[in-house]
Amino acid sequence: MDEYKNLAKGCEELAKYGADKGVGIAYHPHVGCTIETEAEIDILLNETKVMQLCLDASHIGLVGEDPFAHIRKFKSRTGYIHLKDWAAGAPEF
Repeated sequence: MDEYKNLAKGCEELAKYGADKGVGIAYHPHVGCTIETEAEIDILLNETKVMQLCLDASHIGLVGEDPFAHIRKFKSRTGYIHLKDWAAGAPEF
């Protein structure tokens, strides 16, 4: 749990600094990183107030969760949504 709290503290400090400069800061949950699932996003958001989210539809799908559910749930904290053309974790060419 210390890892989450330390990450949240650093993110919130950066978000406050950015807000003072007129810049929004958003955390991008990512597969294989500290924050990747809905439960981990909940922990991060409970520890922060200013920081926003960058929800990435493909990474949400890659951890087996529903991107639309995340968008609905985290709407008030979402700064932007990252979309890309991925299917089942592999790029489509």
